Amino acid sequence: MRLQVNFEDRVGIGTAVLTVLARHNINLDGLEMLTQTDRRGALFMYAAAMKLDDLQRVTVEIRAVPGVLDVRPIPLLPSERKQSELRTLLSALPAPVLSVDLQGRVIVANEAAQQLLKLKGADGQGTALAPLVDNLDLVELIDKLDRSRYGVQLAVRGQALLADVFPVLVPVGKIGKSLSGAVLVLHGGAATPVECGADLAGFQSITHESASMRALIRQARRMAPLPAPLLIHGATGTGKAALAHACHLAGPRREAPFLRLNAADLAEDSAEQILFGAGEQPGLLEQGAGGTLFLNEVAGLSTGLQLKLLGFLQTGRFRRVGALQSWRSDVRVIAATREDLAERCREGRFRDDLYYHLNVLSLQVPQLHERQADILPIAQAAIEAASRQLGIAPPRLTAEAEQALLAHPWPGNVRQLENTVLRAVTVAEAGAITAEHLALGPAESADEVSDALFAGTLADAVARLERLMLTRLYPSHPSTRQLARRLGLSHTAIANKLRQYGIAGGAAASRN
Repeated sequence: MRLQVNFEDRVGIGTAVLTVLARHNINLDGLEMLTQTDRRGALFMYAAAMKLDDLQRVTVEIRAVPGVLDVRPIPLLPSERKQSELRTLLSALPAPVLSVDLQGRVIVANEAAQQLLKLKGADGQGTALAPLVDNLDLVELIDKLDRSRYGVQLAVRGQALLADVFPVLVPVGKIGKSLSGAVLVLHGGAATPVECGADLAGFQSITHESASMRALIRQARRMAPLPAPLLIHGATGTGKAALAHACHLAGPRREAPFLRLNAADLAEDSAEQILFGAGEQPGLLEQGAGGTLFLNEVAGLSTGLQLKLLGFLQTGRFRRVGALQSWRSDVRVIAATREDLAERCREGRFRDDLYYHLNVLSLQVPQLHERQADILPIAQAAIEAASRQLGIAPPRLTAEAEQALLAHPWPGNVRQLENTVLRAVTVAEAGAITAEHLALGPAESADEVSDALFAGTLADAVARLERLMLTRLYPSHPSTRQLARRLGLSHTAIANKLRQYGIAGGAAASRN
């Protein structure tokens, strides 16, 4: 039996009410009190053993206590009602959600989390989650949680998951707030499948026969549903935009807009107006509300735009150019770059605080020469696409053409391969694409290369080899830092050699 006693607040009224229950030998299983600013309050009591006859007797006596205004039975205590509402709310969430204390024990978990993590007991309460996490110290993570963390990788019961981790802070007198635990929202695993239709339109359209691309797509699928910013690294032509669009289609924003801005192609004033809006004209942040904004070549943003973008990522608010009023927009930002942003931060050419906000989640797209198993499937898909555009039957690749495709270094990556195939389809004859149609140039034989290298002095040969290597590698490693790591030299030495041989503009290359 549960009772609510409404009263006028005075010293000792709670003791007087409880004395009535004690006279009838009624034990309490729950007790809660609520006081209000108008000096009124309510006492909520739960006595599991109380019978109907007991209720009638104690009600009369409690009403006789000075200051008591009303006594009535209730179905639930306030805390029980809150727990019931919380369970209903958590059950309605499709994602697995759970709360843990500072020792990594589960306080409450919704049904999706219980099924995913195989938690026992009511709401999974009391389960020690920390020992089940294989790849990190969950207790240490929670203990150091000073802000929300997105995309934390967890390995739980053999499952690779991503978790958004939010600190639970409780007021402590006048000293502020104290950390009491964390709420985890899990992504990945059997409890959060991606809709097949969206996946087929996105990730399945990206060729990933190679091991490196399969690993990338697995990682991207786990990150697609998350609201946190995503930074995609990759050389020119590797397919960063296609990967960003696939992440959009595989996430909960798939029905909302997917908008793009190439930061490197616009002047600062134009980019600012397009991104934030001006006057009565909304910008991409407003137009893409609820969806995804893809910022390609984000390293090209000016210092001023970097600061404004940082403000939006921190607060979710922005101002149109020349306006005083601010707007709020729920848009996920996916950025892409071919530059080493960490290095640009060290050089003072990119804001490190913006880099940290963009780099909450990150993906690295491999270059085409690193994914040999994808070259022929990409070529075949390009042949079929070009043939549809031309309204012809798709020509086949000859064995020599396939060998030429596999042997080419593809410094321009997927984009170069697709353009090469498109050109070949337009000139192919007799339903076949030959090595000549690809126009990749004859491969040098080992003897020809040796003759070239051994001509002249040793210094001449070394210089020719250096020039050849730098010329071949620079398009796929377009910064001195990347090229230095590839060749095991300092970036200063690489910059000097690029300048010496007149590669990539020499002086311009030395600044990268």
